[in-house]
Amino acid sequence: MPQLINILRGEMSLVGPRPLPLDYLPRYSPREATRLRVRPGLCGLAQAQGRDAVPWDARLE
Repeated sequence: MPQLINILRGEMSLVGPRPLPLDYLPRYSPREATRLRVRPGLCGLAQAQGRDAVPWDARLE
């Protein structure tokens, strides 16, 4: 429920990149770091496309 309120406020989107642990930041390439410029989503596109069955590179893309 709190995430739906964040969507209505414009702080999150319905579909967008899921927030990842901050420990992953040093592993991002400059291209992969662009995901930090968009609002996080309630449901990630990678989740809808197969979650862990999708390779890491494809999920970030």
